[in-house]
Amino acid sequence: MIPIVGQAAAGFCGVSIRQHAHDARTLARCQIECARRFGYDGVYIAADTWVNAEAVGFPHMEHPPDAPACGHGTWLESVEQIDALELPDPRRSGRWPLMVEAVRQTVGMAGDELLIIGNFDQSPFDLACQLREINRFMVDLVENRGFAHRLLDYCAVAVSRYALAMAEAGAHVLNTGDSVASGSLVGPQIYAEFAFPYEKKVFETIRARFDTPITLHICGDTSTCISRMIETGATAIEIDHVMDLRRVRQVCGERVTAIGNVNPLDPLLSGTPDAVKAACRACLEAFAGSNRFILATGCAISPLTPPANLAAMADAVRKA
Repeated sequence: MIPIVGQAAAGFCGVSIRQHAHDARTLARCQIECARRFGYDGVYIAADTWVNAEAVGFPHMEHPPDAPACGHGTWLESVEQIDALELPDPRRSGRWPLMVEAVRQTVGMAGDELLIIGNFDQSPFDLACQLREINRFMVDLVENRGFAHRLLDYCAVAVSRYALAMAEAGAHVLNTGDSVASGSLVGPQIYAEFAFPYEKKVFETIRARFDTPITLHICGDTSTCISRMIETGATAIEIDHVMDLRRVRQVCGERVTAIGNVNPLDPLLSGTPDAVKAACRACLEAFAGSNRFILATGCAISPLTPPANLAAMADAVRKA
């Protein structure tokens, strides 16, 4: 059982979200302490969803004291501007060195006690939306396809560098999210042309050097793209809470591990421990008899999640 705790670990450990996201040892310590406190089996080493854009050089960043870092506005306007970009370096670009060091320190502190998941968010489609601005990039997919593919190709190369550095640092598993590629936002044709090939390219680059398992997260309704997600070569796919796990199992079979999908809002944030346990049992029942399932939350939990509700997830697994 591995809930996506993320920034919520900061609050549970009495530090600010900014401190958690800007200090490698603090991030590692908070994630390990939470796993030990609540009894789950692995930790995601992640700061926020703008780490990659910042490493590339996106100029419109904000780092609030107790909220996740975020970007705003647009940046890239032409193919020439893309071609002029340097590729980011995991040793010196943005917070990449910090995050790689956080993986290294977590592995050193926890050893084989916990599964250490290095999160190399965002995947190429998501990153392109951040660098171009999501609404403008969505228009590009129809009106400026050559520009879109050029940007996605750059993003795939950049993201691969970060993933390889996390693997070198000793991450047991690599994880990435391509949330905007969701069926809640784009159709299957858009996913097949603009998201799938670049996810696959990143995974193939990793596989050429490491046998580290890779997991892929896409938020929302993925019923239109889940078969393609499996074809990326991902070892496992993370399933949002809006998806029916019984239908997911029918599609996945034994080809890939499914991870999910307790709703992080209701019951985890607003419900009771008993409601959380019931939700966990329903997930486990959907994959009864399978060894290709990991109980988790459908997405990252809120920093306001009651500790008793998070503890209830582990309790549900122990009593299953």
